[in-house]
Amino acid sequence: MIEEKKKNKAEESSQDKEKIKRELKRCKQERDDYLAGWRRARADFLNYKKEEEEKIFRLVDYKFRDLVLKVLPVLDEMDKAVENLPSDLEKNQWALGIIQIRKKFEDMLAKEAVERMEALGEEFDPELHEAVEMISDKNKKSGTIIEVVRHGYFLKGGLLRPARVKVIK
Repeated sequence: MIEEKKKNKAEESSQDKEKIKRELKRCKQERDDYLAGWRRARADFLNYKKEEEEKIFRLVDYKFRDLVLKVLPVLDEMDKAVENLPSDLEKNQWALGIIQIRKKFEDMLAKEAVERMEALGEEFDPELHEAVEMISDKNKKSGTIIEVVRHGYFLKGGLLRPARVKVIK
């Protein structure tokens, strides 16, 4: 009887071990499933975060571009004022102040990667220039820009606003 009890205990112990092994295997599988789910959720979140940051960057870039396009006509008017400054006002402090303000506008835009296009004397390029008038002059090469009516600008190397120009036929 003692031996039978020992045998039953050994069988129960063996069954308990098998039960514990199955339970451990199930727990490991559950752990792996949770870990895989967590990793997928983390990857999804990181992708979402990256997409949102890109959207914000594009929105800020778009709004900055829009703001610069609204400021450029003010700079154009200041250019006209400076170009048409009467010679008797060239030393006037108020006029010099306006010239300085115009320069500060231009410097501020340059710091933000906004560059004025140099078009005068260049070959007309329809991707960069808008022809407002064609002028006949047999002494000059056809397609040459002879006057800039409104300056064009680049933003971070890309075209922001085309220059309006007069071109030789």
